[in-house]
Amino acid sequence: MRRFYCGALCITSLCALASCQPPSSSSSTSPVCGISAVFELQTLATRLATGSKSGPIGAPAISLSYATVGGSFVEGLTDVSEVKLPVGPIVTRLFGTNLTVGTGFPVLAQSTNRTNAWINIPGPSRDNIVRWERTSATRLGTEIRGCYVSGDGRAFLAWPSTGKWLVGDIELWNTEPAPDAPLVPPDAVLTPGAGRVGPFADISCAGAEAGLTPLAQPTELHVCAVTTDARIWHTVFNGSNWTTFADVQQQISNNGPAETVACAAEGRNLHLIAVVRRSGAWFVDHTIRGPNGAWRNWVSLLDEASGNVWTTGSSDPIRDVGAAFCDADGPMPTGPREMKRLNVAWITDQDLFIVERSRGIVDWAPGRSGSVSPSASIAPGASFAKLRSVSITQMPFPP
Repeated sequence: MRRFYCGALCITSLCALASCQPPSSSSSTSPVCGISAVFELQTLATRLATGSKSGPIGAPAISLSYATVGGSFVEGLTDVSEVKLPVGPIVTRLFGTNLTVGTGFPVLAQSTNRTNAWINIPGPSRDNIVRWERTSATRLGTEIRGCYVSGDGRAFLAWPSTGKWLVGDIELWNTEPAPDAPLVPPDAVLTPGAGRVGPFADISCAGAEAGLTPLAQPTELHVCAVTTDARIWHTVFNGSNWTTFADVQQQISNNGPAETVACAAEGRNLHLIAVVRRSGAWFVDHTIRGPNGAWRNWVSLLDEASGNVWTTGSSDPIRDVGAAFCDADGPMPTGPREMKRLNVAWITDQDLFIVERSRGIVDWAPGRSGSVSPSASIAPGASFAKLRSVSITQMPFPP
């Protein structure tokens, strides 16, 4: 028997798709979060759907529709991550894919908007990467950074440079030839990577900023990853050096074998969300790493309709999770007015869930979660099979 763990927003989310009017404490419907999801058709082909979440706490409008680039459906994906950059009115989306382009070899792909063609991001020339499996993208100042897992379980960081993309192995970095050069002088000082802990199963990255002001300059790039032995790892890159991969669960507590991970930064605080299994069920757990490097205890994001933590978890497998700080819309449940709130999205095979968490008088006060079946909006008839991955991002950035 399937269990559903949506809160009060479950009804209002479905109501919004049915064009009825849910109760709302605000007339605003401005989109605050962009949502991207890879879903599988009954033919086993995959396709990308995009949408947005809008409205205040208590009444989000969630809808998804087929995504196109250059007028064509976006197909053949294994994972997706979307990020918007503050470059005038143009937003930039990064999609990590297994899209076959031209030569027939799998590549990563990036598009500046929905009308432009794909720009390929191949692996380093010295690496034999035959498939890209998982991806994450983040804003670092006014630039974009991508983190990827290859088919053989290695973790890579990619960044744009003079019209091309450079890609480096996070574990090794330039203890081998440097990411931006095929050859390194024999007397060159080599920068070690984060250390060998793979193979990896999932990855997420977030740019931490020096302050809370809009577009504050970034100071560090956080990378969170799950290895195939179900452990959660964390490292920081300051532009020159990597910290050694640290076992997150060893520093907090072992909350269960991890399957997928997402992270988002608020100033110098890193928020990490992990999908874990325990007692035969799936949970979405949240922790915060402060600027001093200390982690807080795990907190479950699965709430009952009453707002209490649902201790039995989900009997439906949770396939993927995404996290982002989005503009706040609507009143606070408690406490002062805030500019941004943490939004977390996760998927089972058939359902998309979103929870919004607000800063209240006492630390983090949970918002309410909403659920909607994507088949109602992204696929006609019985062609929808299941969801495979999800991404959530801030929208829009200020012009």
